[in-house]
Amino acid sequence: MDTETVQRLFIQAYNRMMENQEQIIKDCETMRRALTEFAALDAEIERQLEETQVVAELVKVAVKENASTAQSQEAYLKKYEALTGRYEKAAAELERLQNLRTTQSQRDKAMSLYIRTLKKQPVVLREWSDIIWTVMVEKAIVPRNGEITFVFKNGTEVKIGA
Repeated sequence: MDTETVQRLFIQAYNRMMENQEQIIKDCETMRRALTEFAALDAEIERQLEETQVVAELVKVAVKENASTAQSQEAYLKKYEALTGRYEKAAAELERLQNLRTTQSQRDKAMSLYIRTLKKQPVVLREWSDIIWTVMVEKAIVPRNGEITFVFKNGTEVKIGA
């Protein structure tokens, strides 16, 4: 499929999608609100941060106690390994949650940009626009049958025949 054909089909797909511009914007804003609901995630991050701090303190106390008090080294090592295992598990979960928070924040920013762009675009596109293509299209799927499916960044799919 040549570039000119893809561009022509994209314009058709864009115009078809934009027939529902208001609903698409409302749906995107709803998705964005869901993405920015961070209260539960932030609370879980705080709990995991507290857990890592508590366990780090327990490790510190155990090491200090071992250095100043005679005790079974076998029992100490068992306790130390259990605490460090607990710490590593809590730290890994904290990192996972923080990464999830970062990913959701990035998605929110991308959706915000998409909504702003969508609001500024014409309802009917008459000629090819590199900017609209770049900002609005996630991918184009071209099977062997000559159709092309444009997947917009909000998840909308529009199939157009060649």
